[in-house]
Amino acid sequence: MRPAGWAAGLLLLAVPLAAQQPPQLTSEGGHRVAAPRPEAPTRRGPMANGPLAGRPKGDQVKLRVVNHTDWYVDYQVGTDTFGQVAPHGEDVLWMFVGYYSFDAVARFDDGSVIEWPQQHARLDEETAWHLRP
Repeated sequence: MRPAGWAAGLLLLAVPLAAQQPPQLTSEGGHRVAAPRPEAPTRRGPMANGPLAGRPKGDQVKLRVVNHTDWYVDYQVGTDTFGQVAPHGEDVLWMFVGYYSFDAVARFDDGSVIEWPQQHARLDEETAWHLRP
């Protein structure tokens, strides 16, 4: 009797935790622009590849950049965190808690680009930013 009750209690405790989903930002309906824009640097900010990479320190939260397109997408979060996410890929960043702007663009060989509308959000818990065609 005792082991079955313990297992049921563990199951009840685990269900609410698994049901919680991180907040999500979704950028949909990027539009093609014929005029070429200057090339965005494909570097990552100090939180993405520096000594804090992969580890939360202080007031930091995880941001997942999820690409649901067939294109390589350059993105910028805030003023100094840049990156590129592969087609149908995902990138994980550790960001300090705060308000950020989110920009994304796919660049093509003919000089055209697809831009997603800029978004603004406060990061204060794990968040996923989904880029959709």
